[in-house]
Amino acid sequence: MKIRAGSSLPQEVIFEGTVKGEGLAIFLSQENPATVETWLVKVYVHVAQGWFLLGFFTTNTPAVDGECSRAVGFASCPGAKGWKTQWQNAFPGSNSGFDSEVTLQAGLCCGGGQPYGVFVPPQPPGSGGGGGGGT
Repeated sequence: MKIRAGSSLPQEVIFEGTVKGEGLAIFLSQENPATVETWLVKVYVHVAQGWFLLGFFTTNTPAVDGECSRAVGFASCPGAKGWKTQWQNAFPGSNSGFDSEVTLQAGLCCGGGQPYGVFVPPQPPGSGGGGGGGT
């Protein structure tokens, strides 16, 4: 699903389909490799008791991560029945006008077996990116 870089309003991306696992992989593809756009991502999980905020993280720019299309986060929660992410431009004043594409993939391979929570991939040494994060 496309998210609009020029908006400072939160935009939701919902995983639609049968959740066959307790893990989620979150992918982001940005059109402009030189963009300074970063996104605040909130991850919600649907369990038997309802929807809950599982955690959040801020993406890096493509220059820091080394690719325009990349995995930016993972989530894990036993008993997950659904996933939803909310994306908000972390620095609305830096709008480039380019769109970004978000893909959510649920399954056992994407964080399943990990403690519950939201996780980000480790950064390459010397990239200048954060050493991980999320909650």
